[in-house]
Amino acid sequence: VQAAHRATSNEALEVAVDRANARGVPVIALFCSTANYPEANERHVGFMFEGLCELEATLGKRRISLYAAACAPPEAIVKASDRACEVVVDGAYLRLLRRWREDLAKRATCAVTEVEGECVVPQLGSSTRTPEISAATFRPKVLPLVERYTRVPCSILPYIAGSLGDDVRRVFESTLSEFDLLPLADGVD
Repeated sequence: VQAAHRATSNEALEVAVDRANARGVPVIALFCSTANYPEANERHVGFMFEGLCELEATLGKRRISLYAAACAPPEAIVKASDRACEVVVDGAYLRLLRRWREDLAKRATCAVTEVEGECVVPQLGSSTRTPEISAATFRPKVLPLVERYTRVPCSILPYIAGSLGDDVRRVFESTLSEFDLLPLADGVD
């Protein structure tokens, strides 16, 4: 949940749930927080953590565990991939975020799947010119595709694997033992 800090309309989360249901394994959501994210300030970070605290509570109702590690992405995710069947990440567009996902894909010990969840029309399906020079050249290419991609809303799938058992939780937390885990249950303060 690096980019999409939400429990609804989150295609990557629902793909992870679907894949976990098929394999009979639990879903663990993981966020990495770095103190030196470019141009982040206290207000931005506070708002983000407030959302993560809310996300933890919302995912908890679905019996999905959320962890937040204090480290540069994708370090904790690479480490967690040692015990994962698959890592599902949300799409990204900024150079830094793309670089983190490329690094993860190279270093992960399991399959890594990137799921688009941040735009209405996928980037490759909308335009051949990069970047478009104006809205006047962009709109005629995108508007005919909008209906095709907005007909089916993102459904919240039933999650059948359930909460992490104590043994699985201990093993997962020991996998991340070199990272400080942020106490989201304590709130943003």
